[in-house]
Amino acid sequence: MSLAEPAALSVAAAAPPRLHIAARFIIRFKSSLPAYLLLLPSLIFLALFTYGAMGRVLIDALYQRATPKAPLRFVGLDNIASVLADLPSPALSSTISSTPSAPPSRASASRCCLRWRWRAPMS
Repeated sequence: MSLAEPAALSVAAAAPPRLHIAARFIIRFKSSLPAYLLLLPSLIFLALFTYGAMGRVLIDALYQRATPKAPLRFVGLDNIASVLADLPSPALSSTISSTPSAPPSRASASRCCLRWRWRAPMS
């Protein structure tokens, strides 16, 4: 084929019509419904036992009670402010709390990496 000769271009068949966005969503949702149903119990427990507990703690932090049977007294954010005022600084506090656990975890991770690298077959 030279540049002087006309080139025969093949014409592709017409593309199939695109489905409406909602129809595509429904088709995808129906095909993945079993996966969503399998995930549903774990998501319920996650929400109930983690986010529910965190929400309850935040709500309890807004109230003050001298004893468990004493009536509640609303104090707003004063409890949270007093806890944060006791800390030297949040960054320093998190650094102090995580420092003792960092070296052992790094050593353990290094041991695992070295162990896997040495057991890997040579190629």
